[in-house]
Amino acid sequence: MACSTCDPPSPRSGGVDEVKTPEKTPEELEQIREHNRKVLRELLFDSAKWLSTQHAIWVLRAPIPVFESALQAAVELRKQMRSGALPWATRSFRLRDGLPVSHMITVYPAPADLDAVTPENLITGMREISEGNNIVVRCWDFVDRQCFNRWFSALAEQVRQEREWVEREQAAQAKRKRVKQPTETLERKLVNAGLARLRKKHPEKYPEGFSPEMSPVELIRQMRPFWPEICAGESVRPEDHRLDRMWDTVARAIGRRDDPPRR
Repeated sequence: MACSTCDPPSPRSGGVDEVKTPEKTPEELEQIREHNRKVLRELLFDSAKWLSTQHAIWVLRAPIPVFESALQAAVELRKQMRSGALPWATRSFRLRDGLPVSHMITVYPAPADLDAVTPENLITGMREISEGNNIVVRCWDFVDRQCFNRWFSALAEQVRQEREWVEREQAAQAKRKRVKQPTETLERKLVNAGLARLRKKHPEKYPEGFSPEMSPVELIRQMRPFWPEICAGESVRPEDHRLDRMWDTVARAIGRRDDPPRR
């Protein structure tokens, strides 16, 4: 027969008080979950989501150079990180006397923490923080790849539009310059040579050159005797470039007509 004094008390007997764990409030449970998520983020690092600042600056410089120098790109990148528009992360571990003494961890600093990061740090992609006793924390900084791509795409599109505008403006200026300075035609070249020969032959008659008030017909008449020599100088035949049909060309040469020569 079993001894009742040796049997362990039943939970329902009330012989021994139960140890109860106090229930946690929903706020406390959420704090625990957030802490667990933070620890998990520090242990796990998704390299596909993050882009090193060193590589980000390279992207800003090539193949479409959005900024003229790496330092300018780093300054603008830091502004985006400082404003909070570009989330960033830091991976680090500790070293003592050059040897690692901790695991690699990832933290997600606030924008204000960027005060300790210089543009030169972003260019090299690595920085070190001294803690004394030959201990340093070696850090690598990263930016959110998706946010960076959106920012870079907007900058690249702006640069592309500005370049297209500059190219169109340069082409328009070159076109206007060509209109203002038309290529000299062969007929105009022959007439200019004939007028120069005429002025050299009669310097007292044309001391200041030719004026719009002069008659093209009279000038043609005076150039006719040496016109074959003028054509021979350009290796053409006088029959193919008849002087009596160049009234318009002579009129334009002396400024009597302002419209450009026909091509």
